[in-house]
Amino acid sequence: MNCSPYDGSHLSADSNLWNGQMNVNKTLNHPVFGPLTRTCTAVTNCDWKGTICLPGFSDCYQRWNWEGTEAIVHSGNRDQSQGVFPLLISTGQFDLHAPEEYFEPYDSQVAAYRILTERHDQLATTLSEQLVAYIDDCGREQFLVLEDHVFERLSKRDWILGTLSLNQVILFSRSRGGIAYAGFSFSTDV
Repeated sequence: MNCSPYDGSHLSADSNLWNGQMNVNKTLNHPVFGPLTRTCTAVTNCDWKGTICLPGFSDCYQRWNWEGTEAIVHSGNRDQSQGVFPLLISTGQFDLHAPEEYFEPYDSQVAAYRILTERHDQLATTLSEQLVAYIDDCGREQFLVLEDHVFERLSKRDWILGTLSLNQVILFSRSRGGIAYAGFSFSTDV
């Protein structure tokens, strides 16, 4: 799959990837991240926003028919179904009184971004395996509210990502060994 976060089309204030009010203070065409916008509001900590291409997670926007025989693209999530997700790059700065200060993304965040984009398939597989192992450890009795066919999907590595929605990827300002910590924000309808 070929998806490019560099065209900037996902960064408009009314973007379907970033809902809500955006007060754009700075823009940056970063050599690795592509176009970024930096917003300062009471809840954003003056962080950078952009997109990240992780085709390995596009299964998060595949939904199975009730028989479990046919995958369909979840409507309304064209970008995500192509593997393009919202990216938040934390500056670690929170000062609404000095939004003119300029903090570029850290080298550790660039390193983390490269790892994520190069190893997205491995990450998606590992995450799927870990979630299935967790569900197996919990046992069926922990999921009694789910119908049998839904629980079956949760207990299979090839189907579990289809029960999740990847909302955004976060690159934190804290790092270890020169690589920033990364977070994934998921939600589910299950």
